[in-house]
Amino acid sequence: MIDINEGRSGALALPGFGLVIAAILFFFISPLVSFVLVPIAICCFLVSTGIELDPASKCYRPYYGLFSLKMGAWNRFVPAQKVKLVLAIEQYGVTNWTRSGNQANSRSVEKTITYNIELETEKGDVELFEFFSYKDALKTMVGIGQILEIETEDQVQEIIENRKTRMFERRRLRRR
Repeated sequence: MIDINEGRSGALALPGFGLVIAAILFFFISPLVSFVLVPIAICCFLVSTGIELDPASKCYRPYYGLFSLKMGAWNRFVPAQKVKLVLAIEQYGVTNWTRSGNQANSRSVEKTITYNIELETEKGDVELFEFFSYKDALKTMVGIGQILEIETEDQVQEIIENRKTRMFERRRLRRR
């Protein structure tokens, strides 16, 4: 069994905040309900996420874990020829409505970087998982490749190597 635990990712933080607000409101109506909701809300903040890979049955399950208890449904892998680790950068503009000097609105670009695991099948690519940590994504890709006995492709490492080569080439050209 291969267990990739992402840690506390805040996956249930929004329901946790909702339960805290409900506990505050119920404190005035029924304090007993409030005292029941507070521990449940705390548990929502302590939930960790991860993925378990089972080599024997060739299955996986994304799970929510609380302490040693893990909850999630097992799924079978689709038949694939290759597993890929892909870099996904999502950019979006944010307008700050402040006045600074002559500029009334300033626009900034925010980025979200994730590492996606994709299976290359005959019908096309199937996205399985999305990680915020390269280390966890790489461990998952290697585990899936070993379980399914298929080729792995780390496109993120290729991007890193290309950038290093370009930087080295630029430095070499500047020295001339």
